[in-house]
Amino acid sequence: MTYTPRFILNFLICLILPLLASAGDPEVTVTRIENLPNRLFYFDDTPVVLFHDPVRLAVMRSPDEGKTWSPISGPQEGEAVRLIDHPHNNKMAFIIGRDTTHWVTYNQGDSWQSFETPREASLGASMLSFHAEQDGWILFQGRACEDTGLGKWGGGKSCWDETYYTQDAFRSPAKLLLAQTSQCLFARSSPAFVNAPESLIFCVAFDPSNKPGGGGMHSYKESRLYSSDDWYENKKFVDLGIGKRARGVVGLGVVSKFMVAAHLYVSTDGKEWRQTQFPHSALPDLKENAYTVVESTTHSIAVDILTSPSANIGTLFVSSSEGTYFVEALPDTNRNDYGIVDFEQLESCSLHVHSVTTPHNIGRVFSSTAPGYVMAVGSVGDSLLPYEDCDTFLSTDAGLTWKMVQEGAHKYEFGDQGSVLVIVDDEEPTDNVKYSYDGGATWSQLDLGVTVRGLVLTTIPDSTSQKFLLIGTLPRRDSGKGGRHALIFLDFAPVQTRQCTNSDFERWYARSEEGKECLMGHKQWYQRRKLDAQCYVGHKFEDPIGHEENCACTDDDYECDFNYVRQDGECVPVGPEPVPAGTCNKADDQYLGSSGYRKIPGNTCENRSDKAKDSPIMKDCSAARPKEGKVSHVTHEFGSVITQHQYFPGSQSILLQLSDGTVWQSSNEGFSWKQLYEKEAFLGVTMHSFANERAYLLTDSNRIYHTTDYGRSWNVITAPEVPNNLGIPILDFHPTKSDWLIYTGAINCADTLSTNCRAVAYYSTDHGRRWKKIEEYVRNCAWARDARLKIDEREIICESYKNKKGSQLGGDYNPLELIAGANYYSKKIKLFDAVVGFASFSEYLLVAQLNEMAGTLSLQVSLDGYHFSEGQFPPSMKIENRAYTILESNTDSVFLHVTMNSDTSKEWGSIFKSNSNGTYYNLAVEYVNRNTAGYVDFEKMLGLDGIAVINIVANPKEADISGKKKLQSRITHNDGGTWKPMNPPPKDSLGQEYDCTSTSCSLQIHGYTERRDPKATYSSPSAVGLMLAVGNVGEELAPYTDSDVFLTRDGGFTWEEVHKDAHIWEFGDSGSILVLVNDEEATDHILYTTDEGLTWQEYAFGQTLRIKTIQTVPDDTSRRFLLIGNVPGQGEKSILVHLDFSAITNIKCELSIEDPNHDDFQLWSPSEGREENCLFGRQTMYHRRIRDRNCYIGQRVNQPKTIVRNCTCTPADFECEFNYRRDASGNCVLVEGASPLSIDTEYEQCDGTTDYWYERTEYRKIPYSSCEGGERPDRGKRHECPGLILRGGLGGLFWGSIAIIPFAFAGLAGWYYWTKGSRPGAIRLGEHRAFGDDSPAAGVLSIIASVPIFLIALGQEGWAWVTRNVPFLDNLFASRTPYRSVPIDDDAEILGNYEDD
Repeated sequence: MTYTPRFILNFLICLILPLLASAGDPEVTVTRIENLPNRLFYFDDTPVVLFHDPVRLAVMRSPDEGKTWSPISGPQEGEAVRLIDHPHNNKMAFIIGRDTTHWVTYNQGDSWQSFETPREASLGASMLSFHAEQDGWILFQGRACEDTGLGKWGGGKSCWDETYYTQDAFRSPAKLLLAQTSQCLFARSSPAFVNAPESLIFCVAFDPSNKPGGGGMHSYKESRLYSSDDWYENKKFVDLGIGKRARGVVGLGVVSKFMVAAHLYVSTDGKEWRQTQFPHSALPDLKENAYTVVESTTHSIAVDILTSPSANIGTLFVSSSEGTYFVEALPDTNRNDYGIVDFEQLESCSLHVHSVTTPHNIGRVFSSTAPGYVMAVGSVGDSLLPYEDCDTFLSTDAGLTWKMVQEGAHKYEFGDQGSVLVIVDDEEPTDNVKYSYDGGATWSQLDLGVTVRGLVLTTIPDSTSQKFLLIGTLPRRDSGKGGRHALIFLDFAPVQTRQCTNSDFERWYARSEEGKECLMGHKQWYQRRKLDAQCYVGHKFEDPIGHEENCACTDDDYECDFNYVRQDGECVPVGPEPVPAGTCNKADDQYLGSSGYRKIPGNTCENRSDKAKDSPIMKDCSAARPKEGKVSHVTHEFGSVITQHQYFPGSQSILLQLSDGTVWQSSNEGFSWKQLYEKEAFLGVTMHSFANERAYLLTDSNRIYHTTDYGRSWNVITAPEVPNNLGIPILDFHPTKSDWLIYTGAINCADTLSTNCRAVAYYSTDHGRRWKKIEEYVRNCAWARDARLKIDEREIICESYKNKKGSQLGGDYNPLELIAGANYYSKKIKLFDAVVGFASFSEYLLVAQLNEMAGTLSLQVSLDGYHFSEGQFPPSMKIENRAYTILESNTDSVFLHVTMNSDTSKEWGSIFKSNSNGTYYNLAVEYVNRNTAGYVDFEKMLGLDGIAVINIVANPKEADISGKKKLQSRITHNDGGTWKPMNPPPKDSLGQEYDCTSTSCSLQIHGYTERRDPKATYSSPSAVGLMLAVGNVGEELAPYTDSDVFLTRDGGFTWEEVHKDAHIWEFGDSGSILVLVNDEEATDHILYTTDEGLTWQEYAFGQTLRIKTIQTVPDDTSRRFLLIGNVPGQGEKSILVHLDFSAITNIKCELSIEDPNHDDFQLWSPSEGREENCLFGRQTMYHRRIRDRNCYIGQRVNQPKTIVRNCTCTPADFECEFNYRRDASGNCVLVEGASPLSIDTEYEQCDGTTDYWYERTEYRKIPYSSCEGGERPDRGKRHECPGLILRGGLGGLFWGSIAIIPFAFAGLAGWYYWTKGSRPGAIRLGEHRAFGDDSPAAGVLSIIASVPIFLIALGQEGWAWVTRNVPFLDNLFASRTPYRSVPIDDDAEILGNYEDD
């Protein structure tokens, strides 16, 4: 075959042309600028870009997507204060000037016209508000001021905002719309909000007759919402459906088709407003300024509610189509300090990625309009790594699958509908960018010609262009003429010269998972360029067109309906639902109610079956919510006995364990139940001690089921060994690191005859993913740190057997050593050779040390986990061979019950109270009752510090012989300083006087040792001052069945009998509901009161049961309760009755701090029986509901815990000094055989700042008391403090020291921050018990104590250096007191060298 020259030429042309078409290089143009812009935007669907220089106050314009730049005509440099684009017109933009002259462009910035406004622009963010359809309708927010002459130097201004309007985009002068406003907007400010009248305008405004007050501005609480559709010729007050209370409107906005006002009132037409309805579980967290309305669709609103303020964690809720009813969509969302939530609409993401709370570019964070293309900076692992440790990832299927495309963090942008991807290094300065035309498979490098630190990488908003703009900063050495910053124009159009044809496109379907193409009820597909096509798309300014095909409805198209929650994959009701009007006229009627499901708003699936999942279903009226004023109940029967019940604090979820090993869960406070893992037999349920949302189900294998979301989902942890059966706690939890666990399992313990059965402890710092062994042959291992014991968070303490051999089941003696292990037990220190046990309690670590030779015990106390001091007791009251019980306390001291008589049924002992560091113990009260199990009749009141109730054995000698104790009750209101009989009421609940009339008659109540349910308490954490008890009025405690029910409203000072016969009780709704159940016999009803016992009502639950316990949520804020009992004679089964009081009233109690005389609460202060209402030397005010108000409280009332004033000292503020005890007359006398501490307290009190010291007496001030002046029985003879500094006032040397030492500290500042890594320490501030004088030095020192904490820490470091180098100053301020200075402020705590993360 022969070839002609023409054929050869044509053949070569065909080969060369494709090469020529792709041979071009991208174009780079660099424009140097002096200042970085604070505003940069493209006019939509145009190549025109504007940027605002915030320093020069000038605006630059580019007509070609950033290639060339020039100053605009119009405002001169220094006049352009703010640049604002018109969101609905791509030709208009506005420049706000300094005063009343501003500028507008009607041709994309090619020319500018000035216009005047009557006022200068307001300082707020919303200077201009726009209409979505009438682009000439604009609202201008101006600021008016007038001189008041009330300022400090005779000046002063009062300012307010005024709103003006234009109907022709300021071509004619603006007119006044309304004065005294804070915000105005058009109802139709969003294109989706189409149902409102065209000219409807809303304004948040104030009373025009009231100008701002002395502060120069209005109080937001006086703001109201107004509307008008005639430019405010006439205005209408918008009451939001709640009347005149609709004030304090702090925000108004339009989100898609919804208008949202503060307090979450929603309207879809601007006329009718509806208050949003959230599930009951979300109400406690829905607080003002505690929610964020995030990016929403045209079908629903998405709201993120802040649930954990300290950690900036929230829960995302999504509304129904009308924006009213919200359901939980996603728990534990992340947000930053400004309330910005990590939420951007995207189908799914399985990678840990950085989001909008830490933005690193402008525009959308992940996605673009390019179909399916998503990029992110993130990491693969257990959690998200810091940004600088992350890599850059790409997904081409909308987040379904991901691949890493570049190591390190990069800024990224999409162009030409995703055909070109551009990235720039976001960790270090760079001289290049990288780009890809094949979906990130290969990358090419483009040199920039300059080295910059990339700050912004952007393109036109719809990502259809091949031109990009990079904003960066040059190194200082390169900052020459033109400025240090650069606008770098990148044009990739020359790379691809062939435009794509039909064969270059593919049909791409959006998918939620592999093989699942239906999303939101339809298949959605786009035409997009094939990844390997060598062409450009080229449809500039044209958004991709989506095509939809409806699918048949599946379960994925539905979500839980309002007031339903998802539990184990199913939607269950949170309680009885309301019934439609006119139904349920008879008990056996039925009504049409919710199926529990609703179609996801915006979902377009088609129901192709007989019945849709969201179709209403017929329900029995007996299960519906009762009418207002009625109680309802639901009964559940379980086939075996309920052995354990656990609430998740802060939620509606409950777990039950039955004797047959099954576990049941309710997500609606017991209204309905579902068994968990029917094939499993569980050993127990363990709740996380410090993380309310976590619980663990223990099996007889190494499989542990756990939840981290209140039981919404359960997962499995694989433990390293099977759980131990040695009576050792299986799990121990860390107070600040909820993922840190200690697990104690067992090896070779299944056989009781095993010769090497042993317990083995492991720890995990990643919630059981990986375990590391701690020790074998242990009896207990635990984290040393506790909630208030703030020591090394990595320290582990173990009771470890000395001899690591044999079987722990054996009875051979093997000493238990106490080992403290720093750094997760890798650095072990033996603290004691032999111990009986240890406990972390409040801020103390207590150890019972065993003296092996003598067979005696000693109590050891530590505040840091390593250094211990032996507890000192009066000589006649040693505890060497006695059992003791550590009692609850939260008032900076330890209460210890020491058994003095341990004979069965005759047990009693003495309570000792320590000083503030837990080392010196003094007798507080004798003959306190305890039982054989070691529990003591001692209970502190919840909510009020220092109040406790005990029962004492009044006849110890007789009881020791007869075995019959005569018990009497005592109460203390000063933390054990004194104990008194309880005041009896004058008459019983029937109005009759009591038979007992002698002076020894008092109220006696049954205590902790007689309680079947240890969770039942006299008091409630949310009902301050309320206590309920069963007892009698007499000289001794009567049998339980001969007792009645008593109530106190003032912390135990006065009591009243509220009902006859013994009952068990429970508090609900912070004390607004009290429920009683007969505890003497089987019953078919309960009694309840809504006025704290003034009147009682009966409710029958329809079945006679022997009730064992009544329960509600731990903080007693719910109106739902559980009765647990059994049918008489059927003890092998349990009956659970769910009681719902939610319908007894729909009126919510109103608390008004500003107007306390017109709300439903009263201020109350506990009284100590004296003229002043003081407790612990101070008056503290609390809010409590007025007794007879018919309203419910709802979320817990935040008590102020504010000290109104410190009170004058009285004898109640003092207790006996060490080695002293109170006699029968209440005086402190020396213990027989004991020696008092030295009367010389000079070394305690004279610290260089005090004039005098006082000799020690028989009394000491209670550490928790803050009383001032008055009687001071703790002070003996007065002596002058030695030394030169503070004798006869403040001498010159003192002032020299005060003046000079701060300079020394300042000189050491650099050394301190160098050695401490810029981490300030902390000290514990507080008044010593011996201080409180009125000397001048006290005032100076109080000022010093208010210096910020970092200065105090610096002072500590500096003082240490000074005393080393100036010997005479050493010990000048030293104090060798055995008492630690304890503060009133609970936040001031010893941190040592450890930081509380």
